[in-house]
Amino acid sequence: MKLILSFSGLLIDRLGDALLQQLFDVYPEGNQGGRNISFRMRLPADDPRIEKVLDLLESEGFVPWEDTSRRCKDNEFSLDRYREYDEHDLAEAPYLSLGAYVGSWTDGRTDDGVLKLNRDFLDTDIYESNAEIMCWTSNYIISDRVKGLLEESNFVGWRISPTQLWDGPQPDDPEYETQEWDKVGGRWWELWSDNILPPLNRDRNSVTDYRENPIPPESDKSVGYIREIHEPGAPNVRDVEYHFKRSEFERMQPFDVAALHERRGKWPSDRHLIVSHRFRNFLTEHDVKGATYAPIRIDPD
Repeated sequence: MKLILSFSGLLIDRLGDALLQQLFDVYPEGNQGGRNISFRMRLPADDPRIEKVLDLLESEGFVPWEDTSRRCKDNEFSLDRYREYDEHDLAEAPYLSLGAYVGSWTDGRTDDGVLKLNRDFLDTDIYESNAEIMCWTSNYIISDRVKGLLEESNFVGWRISPTQLWDGPQPDDPEYETQEWDKVGGRWWELWSDNILPPLNRDRNSVTDYRENPIPPESDKSVGYIREIHEPGAPNVRDVEYHFKRSEFERMQPFDVAALHERRGKWPSDRHLIVSHRFRNFLTEHDVKGATYAPIRIDPD
């Protein structure tokens, strides 16, 4: 596993020409053919160029944005830490946390819980990535082709629900809806699971509501706001590893898809998904693009 540092939020009009050129001298990839509006850099944490860039920014009064409870100041930038896993890291894990490298924007849900997809964002995401699985917070969507593949499989634990293509009020006409889906290459579906895992190990993962109040493990109730799951042992790392107590996790029957006990919204499907290696291999074998994976951790009691 590698730790990756990502610099963002360094708007070019704030940096000034002299500092900007110095940054490009250290990291030429930050200059995307003059099309970018900010300097960005993403490198392994032990790359010597990171220290050089930090020194340059500090010399001009720029500092990392640490208090994210308030708006970023003009002299602050985002310095995020991510984990990058190799095949060995994933192979050693009992199960995998399912993610996606494209997070297609959703417009909430209808009154009866149908996920609303923003047509403009979905169309752009498909065109730019060719992804067939996407995730926004803890809501997963899959293409019509992936739905068909899963229906032919014998996987345990997965569920699908229809979604609605949304760019404003629509006429109540099935033919109109079909025509709209055709514009984005076919229908998309919500992927979820009613196979619920035991609560996260609160010794390794802290779970809070939107006011940073701790949520006890016995609660899965939601007040309709996104919950935060933290990993106190790895501060400032954006991608959280999920931890479970061994005695509780081993009570689960073998599965291919399951969902966290902790909900990020008020609907049962507002949960992050955990999948088997068999599920991952199946998507890979069928050339399903878009999915990312991270190991989960089983802790001794």
